[in-house]
Amino acid sequence: MTGRARLALVSLAGLATGLLVGFCSGVWVGITQYILSEGAPRAMMLTAQLDRLRRGKTEDAIELMEGSLDGEVLLHGHFMNHGHPWIMYPLRTTDSHDNFMQKVAQYRKKYPRAKSDLGKGNPKHDEIRAVQDEVRSAVQQVLDRYAK
Repeated sequence: MTGRARLALVSLAGLATGLLVGFCSGVWVGITQYILSEGAPRAMMLTAQLDRLRRGKTEDAIELMEGSLDGEVLLHGHFMNHGHPWIMYPLRTTDSHDNFMQKVAQYRKKYPRAKSDLGKGNPKHDEIRAVQDEVRSAVQQVLDRYAK
């Protein structure tokens, strides 16, 4: 092998290693930054729920929590249908998803959400209705898959 061939081979190996390390680092940083950025909206939602509970507005707090639960179920549905669980391997969070979602399915089976028309009178009624339908579909998928 000539000196030029060796240099090309070493350069190619270095480039491949750099790309792999860069990709893995990017995935790790992206995941951790996403998780960290979710703190503020979740804190706000918990604050609203706690405020309602402390003021004795239990039904309002439950409704907020039910909406949060449905949002999380919708995210889980997207993750299962379009996600890449292998990316989460460093955090090992996918191992427990079945156990978590079985509990969610048991709860939702015991306490189904009443059908409501939240968008009634809203100019974005059709968009709101579409989101409600998507949530119902995700909840039904969870029930079909995990409720036993």
